[in-house]
Amino acid sequence: MARYIIGVSYIMSSLCYSVFKVEPYSTCPFNCVYCYARKSPAKSFLTFDELSFRVFISRFLSLGVKPFFRLSTLVDPFQPIEVAEKKTLKILQVFNELEIPVVINTKSDLIAQEPWINEVLRLADKGLIVVQFSIAFLDNEAKMLEPFAPSPSRRLKALETLSASGVSTAIRLQPLVPYLNTEHSYLTQLLDEAKAAGAKYVIAENIRILTRSDLEALQRVCSSCVEKIEWERILGTPWKRPARAQREEALHTVMIDATKRGLSFATCREGMFRYHTAPNCCGLHLLSKDAQKQIFLRSTLYEYWQQRQGRISIEEIRERERIVRELGIKELEEHHRLLQQVLSNPELLQQIAAHMI
Repeated sequence: MARYIIGVSYIMSSLCYSVFKVEPYSTCPFNCVYCYARKSPAKSFLTFDELSFRVFISRFLSLGVKPFFRLSTLVDPFQPIEVAEKKTLKILQVFNELEIPVVINTKSDLIAQEPWINEVLRLADKGLIVVQFSIAFLDNEAKMLEPFAPSPSRRLKALETLSASGVSTAIRLQPLVPYLNTEHSYLTQLLDEAKAAGAKYVIAENIRILTRSDLEALQRVCSSCVEKIEWERILGTPWKRPARAQREEALHTVMIDATKRGLSFATCREGMFRYHTAPNCCGLHLLSKDAQKQIFLRSTLYEYWQQRQGRISIEEIRERERIVRELGIKELEEHHRLLQQVLSNPELLQQIAAHMI
């Protein structure tokens, strides 16, 4: 059953609701220079199997709850090979049959074409889908950073098509690059176009790099940006990200500009909860009320932060923990154990969720 649960890590286990995933494909041709998938172990890409998926779902249904799934987490589910193989289409058909909530993240406009849009609209009619388009750059920069992906302009047209048909949509500013797509004129154009296309909210996550080649690719687009960024390691891993002050400034800037346009905002895996104006970082608040009542959400640091603010009760957190125990899924229990480790370690907590301290 592990193939439908993202592997544990301090950041994922502490901050992310989206630990349930389905992966139609194991590779992606878009060749984004900042892509995490190119550095991920092969086991991350175990793909969809309908029989095991149905067995997995049955564990939740027996407790009267449903998981929500992300489609997919590392590679695009609507890449060109989907036209021939239609693996994603089949997965959407299964979601429709079982009425399982799904959050889709894509850089492709294929999702707004037939026959895929038909399944998306069926899910939308039931209030079971949120579609997030990754649109972090304008066309010129995207040509260099996302060379084989459909242009941001095409993605915006697809977003507009879905939004006009009643699908809840968002844009992901991922990666957020301080001094590039956080600059006022740049961000203004991105958010104005997203708002005009019908996006309801914005999600942002700062860039992460692993190798010197990652940095060199970014320099070709904006050398002055790279010179200004102060890099720090993430929890002793080889990965680097902008220093906390720069990340915080970038996210605060996006939050202010999104709010001015009536777009709600959330950070993704940043732990900077004070900037959240959306009730849920994954956009689950845009699902139907019936779907929201049925969804099982594991607790994250955000729930503990909200509990400290008096927004939710400790009893609600304990109820979520009870369901984790009753499900008896080892990988889910491991996520919970790692979350508790972070909560009990002030140094880790400071690095993962600065707003908790």
